[in-house]
Amino acid sequence: MEKTRKLEDIQCSVQQIQTKLSKLEEERNQFSYVATEIIDLCQTNFIPYRELGYYPLSVKDEMDRLEDIEMLKRNEQLLDDFISERREELKKAMSKLENEKEELLFQQRRLESQNEEKEEKNGD
Repeated sequence: MEKTRKLEDIQCSVQQIQTKLSKLEEERNQFSYVATEIIDLCQTNFIPYRELGYYPLSVKDEMDRLEDIEMLKRNEQLLDDFISERREELKKAMSKLENEKEELLFQQRRLESQNEEKEEKNGD
């Protein structure tokens, strides 16, 4: 009974980790989409101004814009690394759970076998 409860707790924990991982991947995809949109907007920033014949961005503004783009790329890489680490942790947790499950199943079969032996002895 206690082993079953422990197994259920472990399965619940795995499900929570999988849910969190899914949410992180969804957030990463949203972040990546927004970052791509921002980069595209930044890269096309001069087009309307060229048509008007002037450039409103100073060199400092352009440098700031480029730094922001680099920061977005670094943040995306950090997020990718974070998700990869969580994925590895999840794989390790799943492997550990599988091992525990196998151990519990082995113990269950052993207990069932012992019970059958006791019943046979009691029946004799």
